[in-house]
Amino acid sequence: GKIGKLDEKLDSKIGQLDEKLDSKIKQLDNQNREYRDEILTKLDGIMGELQTMREENTIGMYQMREVKEELDDHEKRISKLESPQ
Repeated sequence: GKIGKLDEKLDSKIGQLDEKLDSKIKQLDNQNREYRDEILTKLDGIMGELQTMREENTIGMYQMREVKEELDDHEKRISKLESPQ
């Protein structure tokens, strides 16, 4: 009698606690997903900026090489003009 009722009450309480625990776990899981998505979105922006910087660096290096070649050519031409013939 009394043990059976006590057993039912314990089962009921355990069931309620189990439901609350499941609810909290789902809530934490959703918060974790939102946080992860936010971080990944920010990383996408950073990676895009990094890619742009790499491309600009490559272009800048190419332009610098062209200017250096032109400068070297000008130096050779000036040296020829300044040398006694």
